[in-house]
Amino acid sequence: MFDLQLTASEPDASDSGNANLIQDTLRQVKVWLRSHPTPSSLYANLPALELALAAHLKNQDTELFALVRDALARLNQNVEPTQLSLEGLAALILLNLRTDQRIGTTEFQSAAQGLLAEGLARFDSQLEYLKASVSDNSQVFHAEGNAKLGEAFYLAWRVLDDQALRSPAGDVLGQVSTLFDPLFHLYREALPPTNGNESQRLSTIAAAIQLFLTASETTGRATYIIRACFLADSFLRQTDTEGSVTQDRVALARALNRLEQFTSKPEYRRAAQDILKAIRESNPPQGLDAASYALAVQEWEQFPLHIVIISNKEDDENANAMWRAALNEYASTRAIELLDPTRHTARIKTLGYAVAHDSALAYICIGPVCLPPVRSAQDLQRAVERAGML
Repeated sequence: MFDLQLTASEPDASDSGNANLIQDTLRQVKVWLRSHPTPSSLYANLPALELALAAHLKNQDTELFALVRDALARLNQNVEPTQLSLEGLAALILLNLRTDQRIGTTEFQSAAQGLLAEGLARFDSQLEYLKASVSDNSQVFHAEGNAKLGEAFYLAWRVLDDQALRSPAGDVLGQVSTLFDPLFHLYREALPPTNGNESQRLSTIAAAIQLFLTASETTGRATYIIRACFLADSFLRQTDTEGSVTQDRVALARALNRLEQFTSKPEYRRAAQDILKAIRESNPPQGLDAASYALAVQEWEQFPLHIVIISNKEDDENANAMWRAALNEYASTRAIELLDPTRHTARIKTLGYAVAHDSALAYICIGPVCLPPVRSAQDLQRAVERAGML
């Protein structure tokens, strides 16, 4: 039997100063939220809301969560979806979906659905990608915005069971794949023009990696992990991050850290560590601007949620039920894998997990804490809650 264990911890990403940075940033976020910030200020600081939501999961601060709920509700009431960028739509959709996963009310589901409707209105079925706006006739492919909103489509497709999102998400993923891998030109006659050198920007690379990972998480297809690795490996061989915008470097560190969870390749985690350490040693962000950096450091130190479901049956309803339950668990970032013992032998061996021939098994880890495997969706939900309290 796989016993509860604490895996050996690695050296801190940036020494004991991380704890102070995270707590100081969180205190400033709380003061800011208490000041009843304007909708425009809230929209400009969505990472601060994300950090507060993640912190509530760890510290169960009821006041903090009430502040986040109130802030997001006010923002939803005042935002005009047609005026948002593709990136803005994506960020707000994901924040609403994650808040809904945390509390399970229809209020934030409804807000996400309204934003998704605007996103779908921007999808051009002929061009097979998302336009910058409904009226955009430029035929320019905005790669970062498409990757981010495509990821939101994949998650919402599963969380909301909205089948209308599946096909557009797949088309967007195909366009992003083509942008980074010439082999995908086999499937498309020509690549649409992009806005400048988007394929070289860290923010676009990070968004594409996250798209591939979420696509794998929501479809169960490990081939998308291969695409994420191709992109990350190409970047790590060729790119220097030092001159890039801090927030873009943070986004890339978060993407690489998540990729390591799906692959168990330490070079991705080390690369994320190097990025975060370089930021701390050069010009670390301050105040609310430090929210995404604090969240990235926190995720590096203790990855929020990794669930692996192993089943040796192609049509295993119990495994599918556990997978759906896993997809509905909140975490600021996560890795969810659906593995078949025959097709994914190497991955299961790397993880060191046992296989049961009489039942599907789900393994749950939060940071260094890993629980014994469970065999039902209800037990999975209880295990995630238990692990979060340890």
